[in-house]
Order: sequence, then C-alpha cells, then structure tokens
Amino acid sequence: MAMLTNFVLLEKFEGYAILRIARPHRKNAMVPKMYGDISRHLREVSDDENIKVVVLTGTGEYFTSGADLSDSDQRKKGQNKKQQANHFRDCIETLIKYPKPIIVAVNGPAIGIGVTLLGLCDVVYATDDATFLTPFSRNGMTPEACSSYTFPKIMGYAKANEMLLFNRMFSAHEAYIAGLVTEVFPKEVFIAEVQKRVEELIDNPIKSLVYGKQLIRGPEIPLLLKVNDQELERLDERHQSGDMTLQREKFFEARKKIKEARKAKL
Repeated sequence: MAMLTNFVLLEKFEGYAILRIARPHRKNAMVPKMYGDISRHLREVSDDENIKVVVLTGTGEYFTSGADLSDSDQRKKGQNKKQQANHFRDCIETLIKYPKPIIVAVNGPAIGIGVTLLGLCDVVYATDDATFLTPFSRNGMTPEACSSYTFPKIMGYAKANEMLLFNRMFSAHEAYIAGLVTEVFPKEVFIAEVQKRVEELIDNPIKSLVYGKQLIRGPEIPLLLKVNDQELERLDERHQSGDMTLQREKFFEARKKIKEARKAKL
C-alpha cells in the first residue's frame, strides 16, 4: 500500500515500513510541508502494531539535497514563517521521541538536513557513492536537528567541526570511519543488503526493540529537546540576518553562471 502526499511516500510491508523522500526532479530538496508529512507518517506507523521498524530513504540519485533554497510555493500560498518553522520543529521532535527503530538508507548524496537527522536515527546504511555535506556557515546558517550535540558525541569535536563549521564534504567511507554511517555497500547491491538487514531485524520481538531503544535513547530525550530549541532559536536569528540573505544571493548568482556556462557549450 502506498500514499503520495507532497513528495513523501509511505509504503507498508509485513513488519516494516519505508518512508521515501520522493521529489527526484529537485534532487529530493525539502520544502516546509514535507517535514510535516514525515512527522505525520511516522506517527501513523508508530501506532501500527504490525510495524516494527521504519526505513527512511530517498528516490532517485539523491537521498536529499537539503532545504530547497529556491522554493517560493510557501510564500505564494501565504504560509507564514512561523508555520514553516513549526513543521520543522515537529519533525525533529518526532525523531527525537520516536519509539521504534529508524534505519536510514542513504541512497546517494545527502546535504543539510539529510545529514543532520542521521544523528537522531538508529542505524545508517549508505551506498558507496553517497556524500555528506552540511554547508551551514557557507549559507550563513548554523547547525540543526541536534547535530551540534549528536555529531561531536558520535565523531568527536574535530571531525564534527570539519563538517558543521568548515563545510567539508565527507565520502561514504569517511562518514563510516567517523561513526556517522553503520555500513557502506556497493551501489549495485545496496538495496538487497539493506533489505537483508531489515528482514533480520523484524524477526525480533517488537517489545524488545522498543524497550531496548527506550533504555538507550530515553535518558537523552529531554536534553535533545532542549538542544533543538536552542538551535531553532539561533536559526531564527540567522534567517533574519543579512548574512543569510547575502550568502543566498551568492548561491543563486553562482548557479546562474553555471547554467549560462552550460548553455554556451551547447
């Protein structure tokens, strides 16, 4: 069974569900309502006793290229910034408090939120051509999705700073060495290998999985919620700053030059 709502696809199978970011024509770039759809689908699956684990993945070549900086649909629809921020906040809080294991299958390049949310999930598998980039300072922004806490904890301050502050792109192998990725598979066998591990996992009793995650993650939930609040407060300031406006203008100008160069070659 499948349901497509604003580029987020939910598929239910025996014992597990797959949540797909399905906007391949835009490299799975995220618009605000997609965060709300992810939260809603996760809550639906959480209440389904037949689902033991959720797999989050992308459609096409990208896992996700992060926030869609060029999106104007929300302004056209009259959705205010507070509503947009609430979608994002709800998504992150849902991930923080989610009771069932979440497996992320990174099927290609991951940018921004596609990287930062990994620290809130339970297992991360990546294809060998996946890359991981969080260009926050380049865009006049700051860390999100509790990555200011989870990344130093996972990979140490030096590696976390390279990624979160210095805009360094990690390869799948580098992300694996840093501890952000659990396993890396060749692209041609990626889906089969992830499927194999999902089937092994759902053979376990649901209560053991839920109670085990609760013991591992539970004590940190209040702290993560506080970190999320602090990050969102700082991001709100960044969104109103001249820094972000300037960096966004640079982004669009650079993209314009790339398109013009491509046209000149035709």
